[in-house]
Amino acid sequence: MIEFILGVALSGPFLIGLLLTGIFLEHNEWRRTAVFLAILSAVIAVNYYSVSLRDIAIYSGAYAVFGIVWSFYRYKRFVSTKVADYKERNGGKSVTQAGLQTMALEIHPAKNISKITGWIIVWPFSLIDNLTSDLINAVQTLIKTVFRSVYTRIYDKAMKDLVA
Repeated sequence: MIEFILGVALSGPFLIGLLLTGIFLEHNEWRRTAVFLAILSAVIAVNYYSVSLRDIAIYSGAYAVFGIVWSFYRYKRFVSTKVADYKERNGGKSVTQAGLQTMALEIHPAKNISKITGWIIVWPFSLIDNLTSDLINAVQTLIKTVFRSVYTRIYDKAMKDLVA
């Protein structure tokens, strides 16, 4: 039984499943779990592809450098999105002093260390999420707008069944 479980856990399809799950987790900002899956994926990949320790050291260095560069881009995008969201909520009006202080605290790098660290560690998930986020957001919008009435009817019927 253990051999079967290890055989499945050390397989290519399982690795792909972990990576897809990691992308989903990163998209929903569950970074700790995404980081865990990234580390687990790396361990499985090392065992599955029999990578040498020398190669692991080289790849880890390149991985870290790319992750750091990616975190710069990702942080800039994060800050830009927060500022745009703030302006949209306020109808494009200029920022008040209180709003400026709140925004400054919210987007300051010191307040976002866990996000930045996550972007460095799980940059492949974050990169793919950024490439596919428009599609994921479109599906979420479709569910919220088009399918919402179906889900609401199911919910309403269940609530009526509870009362009856």
